[in-house]
Amino acid sequence: CDDYRRIGVECEIAVRLAVSEDGGISFRRACPGPVMGPGPHDPYFVSSPSVWRSGGHFRAVYSSATQWRQHASQWECSYQLRGAASEDGVHWQIDADPALELAPGEAGMGRSCALPGSDGLQLWFSHRGVERFRAAGGDAYRLQRALSADGRRWQRDASDLAWSPPPAPGDWDEWMQAY
Repeated sequence: CDDYRRIGVECEIAVRLAVSEDGGISFRRACPGPVMGPGPHDPYFVSSPSVWRSGGHFRAVYSSATQWRQHASQWECSYQLRGAASEDGVHWQIDADPALELAPGEAGMGRSCALPGSDGLQLWFSHRGVERFRAAGGDAYRLQRALSADGRRWQRDASDLAWSPPPAPGDWDEWMQAY
């Protein structure tokens, strides 16, 4: 039901599927409700899936909100990356373990993008710290990469993406790089 709203959380986000039968000129909903939403592994919301074909099925990595915390006068969510598989793109089997765990000092990983690379499947994503992620400094969003041979088990690169040349003072991405 489109009017359904949970009480006690700041927001709820789910993933819907639209299909096109005319090459992308127009789209229609594939089903009346979300194809991914809150559940046993995703207690608050799911968002931003990166979906790709793997053999005869689909794989996805998406953001899963796992906790709400109050910082000062504002509620902030923590979210990690989870994986799922589907035969048809509508019915998804959520992986029991996260695709990537939050590292110490992290509170969010989001907007992943899976791409084939010379060293296996690459997952590009943004990550942020716990408290001062909307200000310049170490907790702000940064881009990072993880690698996988099978699209299920991922290993992070140890460092954030290095910009060459790095953003200069006053550049639009001087203190935050995300999405």
